[in-house]
Amino acid sequence: MRQIGICIGSTRPNRVYFITDELVRIGQFVTLSYTDGGEKKNLLGMIQSLERDNPYLPETIKTTQQAESIKKFSEKENTIKGEIHILGEIIGDRDSKVFLQIPRTPPLPASEVFEASPQLLKVFGAKSKKFVRIGRLLSEREEVPVYVDVEQIVLRHLAVLAVTGAGKSNTVSVLLKNIINLGGTVAVFDFHRWSLKSKLTRNGKKAVNHIHPLINPASLKPKEFASFIGIKPNAYVQFRYFQTCL
Repeated sequence: MRQIGICIGSTRPNRVYFITDELVRIGQFVTLSYTDGGEKKNLLGMIQSLERDNPYLPETIKTTQQAESIKKFSEKENTIKGEIHILGEIIGDRDSKVFLQIPRTPPLPASEVFEASPQLLKVFGAKSKKFVRIGRLLSEREEVPVYVDVEQIVLRHLAVLAVTGAGKSNTVSVLLKNIINLGGTVAVFDFHRWSLKSKLTRNGKKAVNHIHPLINPASLKPKEFASFIGIKPNAYVQFRYFQTCL
């Protein structure tokens, strides 16, 4: 592994600050290595924020001429500082499986920061047939696929949140495609009609069955809508909160 920096300042179990001479990237995965109480520790983290600083170019400089004159002899003094969000301690068991454990203690100050190897990141990929590929890590130079556990998605609540144009619909489409390929069936309530253009197939045949709604929720009165979603007539508190959401 290639060392890219060292921790500075105070540390926390879930966060450290570091300084580097390398051109690192936000979202890049890193590892922290140190020995604490005679025990070797390895933590996996992600770079959350970065800033560049030059001690000879403070914010108190008044003119561009001053800045230009100082720049000529101080370029080598530029430093890159950043914040690392610690994802967990890397633990290996007897079956050669690797998993993350929430750290109980802060890392040691001056812990070395290394570039996470693609081999390490790939270990956290597909572990069985219920894991499906949804993309790759854009923060890494080498191809590192990203997998999710479909079983956990269908058994638990899931929200796909992002700004407009960030790829929410595409992410959902990839998940739907993988679930269909595994033989699953998904009911999609599509208010924006993007699924009309979907080309999802199963065994070479179109797998989308459009069912037009018989009830338009937008035309329902508040009490009708409440009854439709299961709010009982005597649930006055629920109904009051429900009205504020309409």
